[in-house]
Amino acid sequence: MIQLILSAFCLLAICQNSIEAGLTENQAIIQAELLSLTNPTPSQAAVINDINSLTGKHLKQALDAISGEQYTSLVDAEQYADRRFNRRIYDAIRNLLPPSCDTDCCDLQVWMTAECGRSFLDGNGNAKGYKADNFDFSMGAHTYLCPSFLFGVGADYEEDDLHYNQGGHNKIYTGQGALYAAYSCSCGYAFSDLILGYSRSHIKRLIEFRTYKSTARSSPKGFHGKSYTEFGLNYTPYGVLVQPFAGVGFGFYRVEGYDEHQARIFNLDILHKHANPISTYLGLHLKDSFFDCFTGCLDVAWQHRFDDFHHTNTIHAKFRDFGNSFLIKGCHQGRDGIVGAINLSIEFADGFDFYSELSGELWDHWSTYGYNAGVTFWW
Repeated sequence: MIQLILSAFCLLAICQNSIEAGLTENQAIIQAELLSLTNPTPSQAAVINDINSLTGKHLKQALDAISGEQYTSLVDAEQYADRRFNRRIYDAIRNLLPPSCDTDCCDLQVWMTAECGRSFLDGNGNAKGYKADNFDFSMGAHTYLCPSFLFGVGADYEEDDLHYNQGGHNKIYTGQGALYAAYSCSCGYAFSDLILGYSRSHIKRLIEFRTYKSTARSSPKGFHGKSYTEFGLNYTPYGVLVQPFAGVGFGFYRVEGYDEHQARIFNLDILHKHANPISTYLGLHLKDSFFDCFTGCLDVAWQHRFDDFHHTNTIHAKFRDFGNSFLIKGCHQGRDGIVGAINLSIEFADGFDFYSELSGELWDHWSTYGYNAGVTFWW
């Protein structure tokens, strides 16, 4: 009887506080799950009593901390890792589109590049976004199978540090491999690659309000892939190579189901997730050579995403010890973005080039910039 009275008191207090606070959708979902805990243990009742004593912004902060919104960004992080690797591959072959007239089909060109950068995802009404730092190292090699057709392989290793504005940290380790090919002639070119990768995350998120404090930990793993194809034309007005192009990318992303530990009654079990986004690109490559050994390039493109943000940036989760499965919504970068880069290369010796690049993306709610440097040489 005492436990039933205690449960009723908890329910009434939570309902009253939620009405007064004007909760967001995510907060209301967590509040509803707390309401479903009708027969709490003494330890659970103590935690709920702490929540009952909160009002206004303090109640909202507690419900946000419990929600697990940090997990809604995992698929986006994998998509951006694929886009970075795709760009590194293109950088390695851009000077071969169109091919040099003295290219030997027996030659093998090797390339290596390293990049560091930062990303920012703005918050919305449900989630608060994040800031991220990344480092990646890529390498590969390609050769001409005939004077106009090259084929290559590449590999990439990346580390990302995500710092969530809600509180918490995610260290993502990603390994990727790629096959790529390009066909080029005097009037245009075609470029395509296939990227496959594996990611492992180590997430910590802080849950703290009044006397309650815990750090939830989990290690999600994901499998992802992307196929990208680009077609461009070659024009040379005033000696400048102008390449208008169109591209399309198809992605596959799957995050396996995982669970949390060390969060006591708020440990989450998160269901597996998959997404199949499609993106299109319309843009322009510009390239010009000067002082005999320097080549400057400018790239700009409009990217449009067709994926369903309500699916890509959400998670289905359940508290391990009580309640039902529920949906938590996160932030999304937007549907349309501008992608750009400035690239400068210098030929130090016959067949040995060094290049550096400043690149970035600007979306409705997301932005990123990065710097990379690399070398290419004929073997």
